[in-house]
Amino acid sequence: MEYMSFLDFESEPVFDRIPAARYRGRPEGAAADPCQVDVLSSIPDVWDARGVIAVPAPAATGRKRGAYYTRYSTSGQNEVSTVRQIEGCSQYARPAGIDLVEDGIYSDEERSGGYLVNRDQLHALLERARARELDAVVIADPSRLSRDMVDLGWLWRQLRRWDVELHSATRGKMEALDVAIFGFLSQEQRQTIMENTSWARRQMVLDGLVPWGRRFGYRRVGNKAGHLEVDEDERKIIELIFDLVLEGISRARIARLLNLRGLMGRRSTPWTGDAITDVVDCILYRGILVYGRYRHVRNPETGKYKSYPRPRSEWKVRAVPRLAIIDADTWNRAQQLGRRTRQDAAPRGSSGKFLLSNLARCPRCGAAMVCLGKPKASEERRFACSGHLMNKGCPNNRSWSMGWIEAGVLKLLGEALDRPRLYAPYLRSLQAQSEKRARDIARERAELERRIERHTDELAGTFEEALTEGLTRSTLAELRRKLEVKLQDAKGSLALLKSSRPPVDIEKRVEELGNLGSALRALASAGTIDTGSVAGARLAAAIRSLIKEVIVLPDPQSHGIAITMRIRAWALLDSTGDDDGSTRTLTGTWVPPSKEEIRLARGCEEVSRHLAGGRCRLDDGAWNAIRHLVPPNACDRLDGERRDRRDLVDAMLLALRLRRPIADLPPDLGTRDRLRMAIRSLVRSGSWGRIVTILAERAPELLDGVDPSRFDYAIKKAAARHEGGAPSRKRLPLLIDLLGRAEGATIAEIQAVTGQTSRTIRSAISRLRLRRCRRIERCARADGGKAYRLVSDHAGAAGR
Repeated sequence: MEYMSFLDFESEPVFDRIPAARYRGRPEGAAADPCQVDVLSSIPDVWDARGVIAVPAPAATGRKRGAYYTRYSTSGQNEVSTVRQIEGCSQYARPAGIDLVEDGIYSDEERSGGYLVNRDQLHALLERARARELDAVVIADPSRLSRDMVDLGWLWRQLRRWDVELHSATRGKMEALDVAIFGFLSQEQRQTIMENTSWARRQMVLDGLVPWGRRFGYRRVGNKAGHLEVDEDERKIIELIFDLVLEGISRARIARLLNLRGLMGRRSTPWTGDAITDVVDCILYRGILVYGRYRHVRNPETGKYKSYPRPRSEWKVRAVPRLAIIDADTWNRAQQLGRRTRQDAAPRGSSGKFLLSNLARCPRCGAAMVCLGKPKASEERRFACSGHLMNKGCPNNRSWSMGWIEAGVLKLLGEALDRPRLYAPYLRSLQAQSEKRARDIARERAELERRIERHTDELAGTFEEALTEGLTRSTLAELRRKLEVKLQDAKGSLALLKSSRPPVDIEKRVEELGNLGSALRALASAGTIDTGSVAGARLAAAIRSLIKEVIVLPDPQSHGIAITMRIRAWALLDSTGDDDGSTRTLTGTWVPPSKEEIRLARGCEEVSRHLAGGRCRLDDGAWNAIRHLVPPNACDRLDGERRDRRDLVDAMLLALRLRRPIADLPPDLGTRDRLRMAIRSLVRSGSWGRIVTILAERAPELLDGVDPSRFDYAIKKAAARHEGGAPSRKRLPLLIDLLGRAEGATIAEIQAVTGQTSRTIRSAISRLRLRRCRRIERCARADGGKAYRLVSDHAGAAGR
């Protein structure tokens, strides 16, 4: 039985594909059926043209419209290859009667011929052929179109379907037999090239040469392939990366820190988290070359590679100590840390930008507290419940100052770590548990290794005829299958076995935690930690490694915040090994400083910076010129101790230079009230005016840009009192007396006595609560009025 050719089905009528034995057509030479002619004439031409692609008429000259396609891969080829292919196509096309159409050259550069994906120019050529704009496609060689036999056949079939011929400059017009032969040869050639390349790379590894391009941290030695040496400048960056990784800093944050410091990666590109991971996982930095660890298979439809691990027996490994940058112990610890991080991965964004990101929790719903966006210049960042912000039903609509929470956590953690006698016995208990666990792991590891050795010997014995005599093939196959299952189970258990925790010097660890506690207590008053610097990121990582959870609640008694913090127990012992989840709980309160206290602290910092720079101080010559104008007993009023009179003038010059009140001066210059009394006495006596006159002549730089008349308020106040005005009574004691009554006092009653506005009175009440820790509550009177009452003074006395 004869069938029509499968390759010619598009050029023949449908019925031509029916077997010849079954088809009984019109006999040769028979006249056409008149009924059929009548029916055909009755069909309108519009119906015949509906849905049919309009095919352009061929050129009247009889020459064919053609296009050229070129391609080169990345293995030792460049743009010269494209020019050479175009010349070959042109030399073939002219005598073959093929004219190049406008924009008829399509070139895919640096594209593999084994796949059709990512070849945009080839797809553009096919679209033009589909539109019937071409009669022929010319290529320099069949391998340029594809090196895959199936893909080449599919392309030839598609072009033939669209009435487009395929011509090769070296083979002429390609038919089905040409496609089959040259497609097979191109595919075999590609496979041979891949095998030769892989063999050459394996041989380079065995010779101690690097079979791939230059990695970060190395530079080429001359023009020899595979010869590298360590780049000392890039070595420092790699060592810094490993140090930061071992300190628990996330890969993304390490990348940001390096970019901020201007330490760029290869080709001066900025670092990313994935790039940091590639550096940490590179075993070449340890001084070991490994090739063939994975088998890479490319999907022909998507063009993407998928990696499959190979057994260690197929790896090619060579030690190259001359290329080592990181010592073996540091590299192994970084890998162990990375393995734990991948196995116990936290949710996306758990590391966070701030110290307590994903650690602070809502006391009501347990959701994470998140930052409320970027604040304005005059505001501070605040934490709020993510469950409330994302409409998840949490009723907690309160937000907290991030600086308050971080300062409270630092203070509480610092106080706990600063008392080693409380946690040193606990650390010794953890060390005993760690040693017992290490012994159990060693015993289990030895047992698994014995099992693996026994199963390996048993499996090898099934291949010895003397030991398997009398056993059938099916019995041997089943026996080997069971032994292989047991062997793989034992190997898997050994791979999952946790490594033992190294021993820790308890005394040294206690000293380290004590130093960290002292640093945290000092930082509690400095506000938030600058995680954008390397030092700040290291400190934040050390703190975050200790904390598992922080819960913040308002404290009504101290008008501050109550903090409950859960500490990772094993993190107190060391930062290595796995954490079993056990925690210790710390509780405490934190009263944030008032605005006045913050202003005072900032003023003291500024004064200290000026004093450290040696400015605003009298020299010996200027002091000798004015010392007779300062009374001998002027400094007795500073802080009750005998001090140099020179300190009083220095304090006054410092207050003038900084334009700050006396209250902002540091306490070592004298207490605030006594310093004011000494200045008032010096100004009222007229000595200050004469001192200013002398200093203007002897040391004008001390008075440059300042207003010495700022202290004249003391003279004006004394003059007003001399004219008969009664001295005003301090209003704060009056307020305390009014609030101390049994029935309390309303705002209107306080206004009548003190003459202050309601806003000033409420601010004074808040100041009594926060600064002096007085317990003041609102109460309802019998007449329906609202009054403020001082409940008890015990808390305030304790706070003072």
